[in-house]
Amino acid sequence: MSAREENILVQVKTILPRTFQDAMDEKDTKLNAYIQLVLNELNLFPPLTGYTIDTMPSQWDYLLVFGANVFSAMFMQMDATLRDFSYNDQGLSLTVDHVNKIDTSLKNLLTTYKSMIENAKAQEIVKIQGVGIGTPRFQSTIGSFIRIMMGSAWPSGSSVPRGMY
Repeated sequence: MSAREENILVQVKTILPRTFQDAMDEKDTKLNAYIQLVLNELNLFPPLTGYTIDTMPSQWDYLLVFGANVFSAMFMQMDATLRDFSYNDQGLSLTVDHVNKIDTSLKNLLTTYKSMIENAKAQEIVKIQGVGIGTPRFQSTIGSFIRIMMGSAWPSGSSVPRGMY
């Protein structure tokens, strides 16, 4: 295991709730598997990349740390579904429900996690392709920008004024 992998594992353990850590094995096999799942997901999210932990941009370490925590919550929820139960006997009712408690926080984590990945991959697109005036995002609004800058000298729907090439 490289120094970077060990550092990411330490960060995951720092953030991971104690209850979840107690469910992990001594050798950190599950946490390493979650980190690899996150890395695979990052590589498969468009644009496709082929990063390993050591070749991945260092500013993405937080994605591995946060994502491993999200996966651990997801798999803890799956495990809790097997242990939850409800019992009713002549008006006495007992319900043990861990799933709904985990589900609320997991939904919030997944929303944050998804936006983190989208933002990181958007930066990857910019790095690969670059952004400029010729990109589609700017082509649709360049007329509005020019009208704002030029004021009344640039009427709507007109062509480029003379001397402005």
